[in-house]
Amino acid sequence: MHEPSIFLCHYSDWNMAHFQHRFLPTLNAEDQVRFERFRHVDASHQFLIGRALLRHALSQALQQAPESFCFRQNKNGRPELAGSSINFNVSHTEGLVAVTLAEAPLLGIDVESAQRSGSTLEIADRFFHPKETAAITAPNQEAQQRENFFRFWTLKEAYVKALGDGLQRSLQSFYFTLRQQQVDLQDEKVPGNNRATHIYQYRVADNYFCTWASIDTTNPPMAPRFYSLSQDFTASPLMLAPEYRSAPNL
Repeated sequence: MHEPSIFLCHYSDWNMAHFQHRFLPTLNAEDQVRFERFRHVDASHQFLIGRALLRHALSQALQQAPESFCFRQNKNGRPELAGSSINFNVSHTEGLVAVTLAEAPLLGIDVESAQRSGSTLEIADRFFHPKETAAITAPNQEAQQRENFFRFWTLKEAYVKALGDGLQRSLQSFYFTLRQQQVDLQDEKVPGNNRATHIYQYRVADNYFCTWASIDTTNPPMAPRFYSLSQDFTASPLMLAPEYRSAPNL
């Protein structure tokens, strides 16, 4: 079994013209057209890096050319790799792109910048479960409230992405609790997931939160290995310890 892996690209100082020249040809025709249609420069960079990194990671794992992979969509529009047990997920935010691979049947990852602008408390009030909103606003310091928000935001995003339901699940239909480096899930709609969901949350380079989630009833939880990739996709192991994780005996 391939161990779960997370590949990180901090691209802020990359020469994107050089990167585009080298890696855009590895994308299929549809993704190349999508790349050309982006109007926001940074969004186009995130898209290109995410697609190219996914193909590169799969190439390394399966010993095939990056251009050879064919993707299909499931009934909910989630992309998957045809004819393979390896699952994947992609996330990106300003300055950071992440790709995860694993043989877990349901897999999700989310990365967010803690410096991202926006009214976090208004978002929490509108979309989060009341228990999560209460936990976010419990501290008096605004900085701690924003940190709590992004912790819960990445937890919820990673879990929803693992479910593969797209926009069909309300973010208020489940909630997380954090205590003593442990994260617990309560999903009233799918209570079996409370024990089958394996979650690890990390802080990356001080400014980012990264949450990884898999839903797997057959295999024990296995923490993902991290790799930091340079502009030419040279990978270096990255040692990160989770700040929160689901109970080890799940």
